[in-house]
Amino acid sequence: MGVIEETVECVKTRKLFAHTLSFFQNTQFVFAQMQASIDATRLLIYRAACPKNNHEPHSHPSTTAKLIAAQNASDVTRRCL
Repeated sequence: MGVIEETVECVKTRKLFAHTLSFFQNTQFVFAQMQASIDATRLLIYRAACPKNNHEPHSHPSTTAKLIAAQNASDVTRRCL
């Protein structure tokens, strides 16, 4: 989450063709996609935590959440850099 906030600050100050980078629609789409990915990952983690808190089997949801979280963290970080 912190990497997105830092990147947003940078995008608001950098200029291209007399506009800040945040002005361009593609940049806004990329940030929206990254935020949606983070939100979806957070929901998967919460979904995996519920069975664990209820002392129910949780290996499948936990493994899925861990996989998606790792992939999305890597993807978001790569895009922000």
